[in-house]
Parts: sequence; C-alpha cells; structure tokens
Amino acid sequence: MAKAKQISAYLIFLISLFPVLLLNAAEPDAISLTTQELPGWELMQNTVYHENELYGYIDGGAEIYREYGFQKLTVQELKNDAQELIVEIYRMKTPEAAFGIFSTSQRNCPPAEGLPKLSCSSPFQLLAAKGPYLLTITNYDGSEQLQQASIGIAEKLLTKIDFDGDVIPSFFRNPFFKSFSRKIKMVSGTLGLQNGFSRWQDYFQDIAQYRIFIAPVDDSHGSASVALIQLPEKESSRTFCRNLGIHPPTTNDHGWKKVTRSEAKLAVQELQPQQYVLVETDGNYAGFDDLLSEIQTAESN
Repeated sequence: MAKAKQISAYLIFLISLFPVLLLNAAEPDAISLTTQELPGWELMQNTVYHENELYGYIDGGAEIYREYGFQKLTVQELKNDAQELIVEIYRMKTPEAAFGIFSTSQRNCPPAEGLPKLSCSSPFQLLAAKGPYLLTITNYDGSEQLQQASIGIAEKLLTKIDFDGDVIPSFFRNPFFKSFSRKIKMVSGTLGLQNGFSRWQDYFQDIAQYRIFIAPVDDSHGSASVALIQLPEKESSRTFCRNLGIHPPTTNDHGWKKVTRSEAKLAVQELQPQQYVLVETDGNYAGFDDLLSEIQTAESN
C-alpha cells in the first residue's frame, strides 16, 4: 500500500511538470545582450513582450507584426552618462516574416558599414534582419558616435543568430534584378499591401495566407512592379485569377496572360502550382512586351 502511494505521488508530480515542459518547448529562442557584453553601458531595463502583449508596447503598430508572424520582443534600454540607446529584438515566426518587416521599414536608407546586406543605418536608427530576428536600435542624438555604437551592438547580436540562408527567392537573384535587389519587399496580408501597394488589395480579395515578394523595376521606359506570388491552395489560385479577370494560366501555357485594369498593364504567368509571376506597369509604359521578354529570359537562366 505504501509503495502504491509513493508511485501515485510520483505520477502526480510528473503530471504537474507537463505544463512547464510544454511552455518551455513552445518558448521561441530569444537573444539579448548581457552587461558583460556592454562595456561602458549600463543596462537600465530588460523587458520581454510575448505574442499577445505587443499592443502594450506599440499600440497601433502591433497588428502588422502579428500579420507577418510575431512571437516575442525583447527591449533593452542602455545608458552611458547622458547617452541612451533602445535595443529592440523581434523574434518572428520565420526568416521571411523578419525580412518582410525589415523590407517595408527600411525606407531606402543605406546598409550599415560592416553589417550584412539586410541592414539599414540612418542617424537615429539602425535596422537589421537575420534569420527570424529583426533588430532595431534607436538613439535620440543622431551623432556619429551613437551610430557607431549601434553598429557595434548589432554586430554582437547578429553573431548570436545561427542562420546563413537567403530569404529572397532564387527568382530574384538573376542579374536582371541586381540593381533593384535592395528595394525588394515581402508582404503577407492586407496591412502589408496597404503599406505601399494598396492598389493590389483587390487582386487578393478573399484570399488568406498569401506571400508576395515584390521588386520595383525602374528603367528607361518608366516604372514597373514584378512580383513572385505564393498562394496556399488551388481555390486561392482560382480566386486570384478571377480577381484579375483572367482565366487561370497553367505551367503548360508557356506565355503570359495579359490584362489592362484601371490604366495599368498586367501580365501573369504560372511558374508552378499556386506560384505566379505578376508584372504591372502603368498604361504609358512603352516597353511592356520587352520587359516581359527580359523577365522570361531571367526565369530560364
């Protein structure tokens, strides 16, 4: 009897651990800086915000992070005499999600010297993305000294991230897109489209969980947008084509489906099931067919 009670007590103890074990298993990896890594700086505050707590930190701006796929935010406030830095470390669900937020936030500022290409440095803020992490480091001074301090802190954080992949699809690695590569953006929902591509909302009406990489192309003929679109399933493909007013193209068509909408020229081609290339120019773009030929050549290389 005593032995049976011991076994029962042990089982109850193990069951009581399950929620803790499950929580730890589900907890996303987090990176941060320690005081030992910050010579000359005092770590004033270290705050962590989980998925449903983001509104408490950036009320009004949290929705777009959640749309891309947000998991955790670590905010570290640093002080060095009268100088201050705010370090924000966003842990997104995927590398594509981190790139998506970075791509729609960078505002064409130049890459930070010594940091990977997915970085952007302006006098008051530094942005960087690597793997599923997005870093922002903000100062309120704008001095060269604080810009360099921000770069040094970003370097230390980025070395903690084990990721050497490339989130930009191979389609855009062709030399044709090289001069536009810094401008490629990724959107995955309505809020992302509203942030620069609001005219495309009608194209994706009644579709959820899409992913769009968009390259703006500027040449002697004018401006165009070239998008690689991934849709979740076959019904979404039918809805997408219906929204554009075209019959669904197939990989056997070996050509473009063209349509004119609201003074814009569009062409669509299916690369593989549920994956499309969309090209859009304004109605005055003179070299539309030449552009399609160049993109077709880029696909085949």
